[in-house]
Amino acid sequence: MATQAYPVTEKQSLRLVVNGDLFLSSSDQPQVKLSVDEPRDLVVRLEGELIDVVSRDDTIVVVPEFLNVVISTISGDCDLRDLKSEVKVGQVGGDFTAQRLEQLSVDAIGGDCEIKQISQAVQIHAVGGDVIGVELTNPLALDGAGGDVDLISIHQDVSVKAGGDINLSLVEGGGQVVDLRAGGDVAVGLPEGTGAKLDLISNSRDIIIRWGGERQNVESHRDTRTLGDGSVLVRVEAGGDIVITDQPRGDDRWQRPFDRQEERWQRAQQRVRSWERAMDETNRRIAQASERAARRAEEAARRAEQRVQETMRRLEQRRQGWVGQPVPFGEVEVKPSSRVTDDERRLILQMLADGKITAEEANKLLQALESLGQ
Repeated sequence: MATQAYPVTEKQSLRLVVNGDLFLSSSDQPQVKLSVDEPRDLVVRLEGELIDVVSRDDTIVVVPEFLNVVISTISGDCDLRDLKSEVKVGQVGGDFTAQRLEQLSVDAIGGDCEIKQISQAVQIHAVGGDVIGVELTNPLALDGAGGDVDLISIHQDVSVKAGGDINLSLVEGGGQVVDLRAGGDVAVGLPEGTGAKLDLISNSRDIIIRWGGERQNVESHRDTRTLGDGSVLVRVEAGGDIVITDQPRGDDRWQRPFDRQEERWQRAQQRVRSWERAMDETNRRIAQASERAARRAEEAARRAEQRVQETMRRLEQRRQGWVGQPVPFGEVEVKPSSRVTDDERRLILQMLADGKITAEEANKLLQALESLGQ
């Protein structure tokens, strides 16, 4: 898996099209990080203030907390978590899971939908499978779900249409409007001591009211009544049974999808960490190789400099007619009568190539050596 990073500003936004699964989260770094198995599967374009990303494979994306995100199309599953900016989702072919988001709107989800701890209002138009919503502190509007809908710890208004069953657990009562339409059964749990104004329609003619420790079965197509101060308006239309209760809910099966999401995230992050470790090791080896090459180049330059200095000394010796004087260890004594050697010629040419002398100076050196050797 390879990672690419792009710096961004608060004025920019991100648009994603992913032909695979998407994992999206945020960090405090002012950059977008994109991780894919093959870099060639990723195309990034800048269109004004919009960063347009198209990926042909599973993609892990980390964005700054301030960056608004538009998810146009995801062919696979879509996992979102820890996003403080606005998130708009278009089409998701697979399942959709989101935790700890500030704002969320979704056009269509082909599979199941699981959302938890969304701070602002949630708008979802269509879900092909089941829906689980947990700890939603602002209104929820779900225009249509093909399966069952399970809503736990809901604080505000709820409007839901579902082909299957609907289960709703309201945390606090006081002015909320609950509007539910289901092809199957509907169960609504209200806080103990909360009043409710009920308008219930059951096509199965089976309505059950469990309130204040008492149970009442209403074998009727429709039932309207007020419980307590009627502070919560509850409208329900169900193809099956309807249950209204003030007893707390004890089932915690809703947590399982979010546990599975955590496992998926750990696997995805492990893939990124493995790639980063491999890149760190590659960079370390490249740095070591560069250091060795630099040392070799430095040593070669030092040797070349020594050879240049030796040639200059030999030239000076010839000019002064020096002969018979002892020479340092490793040097060869040059007699004034010798001509220009191949080594001397190569060294002068190397000096010229290295820019240590000019062409005119090189020519003068060669001429001087030739004249001294005559």
